[in-house]
Amino acid sequence: RLVNQLQVAHRTGKLIINRRTLEVKSLQDLAKLDRDDWLKLIDKKVNGKPVGVPSDIPGKGKKQKENYADVLVRIIEDTFPNEVIANRIERKNRPEQKELVKFLKENVFKEKDRFDFATTNIDSYLQPDNARALSGISDPDSLINQLKGIQRLFKLAPRYSEMGLLMADGIHSAHCITRMGENVFLKKYSEKLGMKQALVIYEKAQQQKAKDEENRDVEEKE
Repeated sequence: RLVNQLQVAHRTGKLIINRRTLEVKSLQDLAKLDRDDWLKLIDKKVNGKPVGVPSDIPGKGKKQKENYADVLVRIIEDTFPNEVIANRIERKNRPEQKELVKFLKENVFKEKDRFDFATTNIDSYLQPDNARALSGISDPDSLINQLKGIQRLFKLAPRYSEMGLLMADGIHSAHCITRMGENVFLKKYSEKLGMKQALVIYEKAQQQKAKDEENRDVEEKE
């Protein structure tokens, strides 16, 4: 149902929530909204009545609103993963990520030749002769390292709500995760991520680590 509502939004320029509409300039603007923002919008009055929550969302009262906000966050993360990442990192406002924020704002939101963590080859995208992408970047090496760290995690947990938890703990690769061991990783993150999703991420990390090792073996033989 909510996915259909978002598809309608693509055609109308509006996000439909519980048969009412909230105007947005661009669907990409929804990437700026986090869980707290959605909760405020759910309580926002339209024509004198709060936007509210669809009846098929589980829970009651505050819990139902929180469940709905979580669903909306996941939909936007799945639909606009790069935009969400760019906005969340900007919100962190960390000095060491100043150039990363600048790069993402200028390259993720472009209509053509957009930067995409899922498909972009970072080394190719940031060739020294790509003056436009590197405009205003004083430390390209640091930027590349930051982008590659995010891209490695993107392969395992593309939603920022999950990726951000790992980044905050200094985890930036499949190797970091598998080095912890399955039991330790699940014990630490099953409550925050949910046991099922924590296990999915760990299994992806194992697969990615095996793939990386295989690629290294091939390169060494060549």
